[in-house]
Amino acid sequence: GGRGDGSDGSAFTMAVDDDLGTGPYLQPDGTEFTPASGADSDADQMPDFWELSYSLENSLTTFTATGDYDSDGLLDRLEYTRTSNPTKPDTDGDGLMDNVETKSGTYLSTADTGSDPTKPDTDGDGLGDAAEVNATPRTDPNLADTDGDTFSDKDELFYGSNPTQIADTPLSMAVADSVTEFSGVQGQDGWEYGYRNLTLSGISANYDVNTAFLKFAGGSDNPEGWIQGVDSTQHWNNGKWDLQDGPPWTEITPDGTHPNGMNNGDEHWTIRRWKATELTGPTPVTLYWLVRKANPAGDGVTGAVYLNGKILDSKTIGGAESAGSVRRLFLTLKPTDVLDLVHTPTGLQDGSDGADGSAEWMRVDKRIAAAPVSSDGVYFAAPGAPDTDGDGLADGWELHVTADNTVDPPVAGELGILTSSTADNDLDGLTNAQEQTRGSNPLKEDTDGDGLLDAVETATGAYVSATDTGTSPARADSDGDGLNDLQETAAVQLPSNPWLANSDGDIYNDANELRRDADPGVTTPYTNGYPTDGLANSAAEFNATQGPLWYYGYRNLSADGGGETYNPETQFIPFESFANNTWAIGGNPPWTFMANEGAHPNGANNGGIHWAIRRIYANPVPELFPVAKPLAIWWHLRKQYTSPSDGASAGLYKNGVLIDEAAVASTDVQGVTRIFYVDVAPGDRIDLALRPNGPGQGIFEGADGYDGSMTILRVSDVIPENAVQPDGTPFPPVSTLQISNVTRNAATGAVTVTWPSSADSTYDVHYSTTMAAGSWTLLTPVAGLAGTGSAMSHTDNTAATAQPRPARIFYRVTER
Repeated sequence: GGRGDGSDGSAFTMAVDDDLGTGPYLQPDGTEFTPASGADSDADQMPDFWELSYSLENSLTTFTATGDYDSDGLLDRLEYTRTSNPTKPDTDGDGLMDNVETKSGTYLSTADTGSDPTKPDTDGDGLGDAAEVNATPRTDPNLADTDGDTFSDKDELFYGSNPTQIADTPLSMAVADSVTEFSGVQGQDGWEYGYRNLTLSGISANYDVNTAFLKFAGGSDNPEGWIQGVDSTQHWNNGKWDLQDGPPWTEITPDGTHPNGMNNGDEHWTIRRWKATELTGPTPVTLYWLVRKANPAGDGVTGAVYLNGKILDSKTIGGAESAGSVRRLFLTLKPTDVLDLVHTPTGLQDGSDGADGSAEWMRVDKRIAAAPVSSDGVYFAAPGAPDTDGDGLADGWELHVTADNTVDPPVAGELGILTSSTADNDLDGLTNAQEQTRGSNPLKEDTDGDGLLDAVETATGAYVSATDTGTSPARADSDGDGLNDLQETAAVQLPSNPWLANSDGDIYNDANELRRDADPGVTTPYTNGYPTDGLANSAAEFNATQGPLWYYGYRNLSADGGGETYNPETQFIPFESFANNTWAIGGNPPWTFMANEGAHPNGANNGGIHWAIRRIYANPVPELFPVAKPLAIWWHLRKQYTSPSDGASAGLYKNGVLIDEAAVASTDVQGVTRIFYVDVAPGDRIDLALRPNGPGQGIFEGADGYDGSMTILRVSDVIPENAVQPDGTPFPPVSTLQISNVTRNAATGAVTVTWPSSADSTYDVHYSTTMAAGSWTLLTPVAGLAGTGSAMSHTDNTAATAQPRPARIFYRVTER
């Protein structure tokens, strides 16, 4: 990249040896080297073994000193000299004939390019030799930097400068450059340096540009030196802005930065701010910005650009992405505008601080490309752009959005397709003019294909409602967290912020929380990576013991006759073998096993259909499950690896009866997370069964093809207000005051009634033989029974033992 001296200490050696060993001799780029001493039996100036290596006839007469076998204008003997292929007119397939690629290293003309006929990109600048020779202006295919201005030809073309003029560089028309203008003085060249304390300011994508930005104190112009401590009056330390020496790691260097993750205190987003005060009026500009990992480790980070506190663009990268990516935006800036280059600790999976040292820069350029298309594919229609047909729509935008580059050959755009700025060609509720402003396609009702109509994707960065999602109509996953915008905004049970990869600001990002059976929109406590706010978690509590709550086994449908409903006692077969942290049948095949998250069912093609089952048993002993209660059953299913199979499915069963199910495709490694609310009584069995049948298949139709999947079953007694099932129907939880057990003494006939109680309540027990209105009679003392704070009982020695004994008797418990 750059030529600055940054830890450039290196090691290098060179050796020259005249012992070549035995051939063939291949150069590092794969071309063959022919020693001058090679035998030339026919004296045609081409060594025998070179001729034979290319001759299909295995003959020395195929090529001759004066011949041109491939008719490319280059004699066979010169093909040998240039190491090109005498049977191919264009050896490297770069679009230049071998006869013009003279391999001299000096460009003279289109007939003598000096480039290498065996390398499609001789100078390695990312531009093909033919592209350079035929470009306007023409660049030198032998020089990565034709004009020697320290910017490569490819970079100059990307940034819109002329690669053949040394005075014209990507910085020639820049009004702001975060690297060259970096300083220790706040406000110099319009730049300010600070951070956002997300933990204190509140978790949101957008922010107040004045109150949420905490400017670093002091600077290089401050006479005081570095003072240790977070409350320091001096944050300028040895050429960088640094909150303090040590955690929280919140710092900014000329081209680097480090945000702070929650594992080191509050979450901090570092911010480079540029105020556009040097502009004299509304100005169309190109904004370039880069994010990459300087310390290639950890889970990664996210970079973003904000205009006046509103998010414009973001990019999440992995921990190993040391090259990163440069993104480009086009917009019109006013002198009062504020641009922020933001860096957050949220990576591909989590938001903790793990080797988050990164590199970044931002540049604002007055130069606008002839075809101003941003990195997300949006065409920029600058104010005053030509509108030759007078329809109120910029010509360039019309031609761009009406073209079709998905077919071969591509179809060019036309001005006559969109006839009016007020029309709505795609009938999505937006006029063509609104689509132009918003960056969506007027011929597609859902430009990015995320399932949300363009009309609701308002690109504001803030979710308001289903009709104003704030998401980008040009990006299916606005925040890059692995969940598309529809998944986040329209989720029935677990919605999240489509502009924040980590909606709740806890350890894990949104997609990762769903994979862990957690709510991405609510801060969740974790222990060893699993939520700790429930009653039971199959992954966290996985062990080598069957019972007393968790059981691991399978159902053999081929043996028990099948059927969606099954006997939970006789048709559940506990695994007997546990080894290497895995329960299994013991043989492969059948592929029937279960680990803490991983599981594998067995298909009919491997000896019978098996469902791999995780079971939680509502063990009726008082210390485990004394009374009936409503519970939230969280369950998760995803494919462990992408595969060519037909996918997999899972069913949630209560006492062998299906109560919920879902399926995933063979490529779905994100999967589904669902919450099913159900009343569970002592003795109930809740099974999560992984099945080999894929989406849309019957229970006997699944063949075993790469069915390794991940499943988690979690149980919680937290029932939120207005709880809904996965299909959106409301769940009316039963009262916690519910008779949990009724027993009769066979000898005396006395009946004992048991129910959950609270120490601050009083209870009455009534009985009736008909349940008719007015038939209920009080059994307990008039003062009632004082609650005990646990399960309590009352024995009916009167009505139940009366003679003659009633044919039936009913009991009711009420709470005062």
